[in-house]
Amino acid sequence: MKVRTRLAVFSASAISLVFANSGWAHSGSPAHYTGQQSTGTWRGITATIEVGNPDVVYDTSAGGFVSQRIIAKLSDGTKWIEIGWAEVAWHQTGAPPNPQPEIYTYVQGDGGPGWLYHGTVTPGSTVAVRIESSCSATCTWSAKLWQGSSWLTLRTFSFGAGGQNVEAYNEVDPGNPCKKHAALATSPDTKVQWHPVTVKDSSSAWQYWTTGVSKSATSGPYTSAWQLNSYKFTEERTGAATC
Repeated sequence: MKVRTRLAVFSASAISLVFANSGWAHSGSPAHYTGQQSTGTWRGITATIEVGNPDVVYDTSAGGFVSQRIIAKLSDGTKWIEIGWAEVAWHQTGAPPNPQPEIYTYVQGDGGPGWLYHGTVTPGSTVAVRIESSCSATCTWSAKLWQGSSWLTLRTFSFGAGGQNVEAYNEVDPGNPCKKHAALATSPDTKVQWHPVTVKDSSSAWQYWTTGVSKSATSGPYTSAWQLNSYKFTEERTGAATC
């Protein structure tokens, strides 16, 4: 599972607050992953994701979270960049005791802060996110958010080649020790919808992600259901909330 150091920057339009959560790393209860990952390499991935309203409870000692995100990563899992929305127990943005969903980025392997936050988002809305590479002397991967009428780059990380393994996953960590298996959404229904996912091929053309895909349908109480030949799916907690 991923070990994440809790050092973060919150940003809406500009960085306004930096905080650290004692530098502790979370490696307790198993995380759950449902969705899909690539069996080969792509130059980019784009997804439009519904924002859920999870019932994550503020608890800095437990470190639980729900995230819906895309990733580009080295095949050995030592370096990656991700972007999506998340609701995290240790970052209080709303009235206690409930955190709010936020746009976030995360980078593993650059020696930097790990989690960065980029403003809250409204449950029931959708967010469009993209990760893609640009290579000259080195290959830089950019995590982007569709804002207004263009892609806004929120974070970059130079690693590897121009094609990498990619993921479109729901990730849930119930906390350390295990506190609760959070619902992914609580209104208007219990599902999070992933609209058609596209990937960028070696010729830099975008296409629906219908090939080179490995699906993870169930992990713990969470399930995925696919439509439209793999590239559109829903995520839901179908099992018990208790650990």
